[in-house]
Amino acid sequence: MAFALGGPVIYQGTLGETTAARVVATHKEDGPRDFGTQYDLVDASTGEDLGRMATGPHEAVPVGATVEVATDPFGFARPAATERLDLAPVWSTLAALGLATTLVTLVTTARHESAA
Repeated sequence: MAFALGGPVIYQGTLGETTAARVVATHKEDGPRDFGTQYDLVDASTGEDLGRMATGPHEAVPVGATVEVATDPFGFARPAATERLDLAPVWSTLAALGLATTLVTLVTTARHESAA
C-alpha cells in the first residue's frame, strides 16, 4: 500500500528535476473517495505538456497559476508538487517496513511448513 500511495513521491524525491509548471486545467473527481483536485500541467518556459500531476500542492491552485513540480527525466512518473516531497522519507520508511514485514512472514511460514 505504501508503494502505491507513496511511489510517485519517493521516486520524484530521488530522481525528479525541479521545473516551473503552469496549470492549464483542473479536474475534480466525484465519487466515494475524495482524491482532491487533479491538475494538467505544461512547462512554464517551453509550453511542453507535462501531463497530469500525480501529487498536487497542499492548497488548491487556479488554472493559469505557476507551481513548482518535480518531473521525471526518464518520463516514467507523473509530476509531483515539490512541496509534497518532504514526505518522501516517511513513505520510504513505511514502504521498507511493509516489505520487511512481508519477508519475515514469508520466511516464518516457509520454516513452519518445512518443519511440519
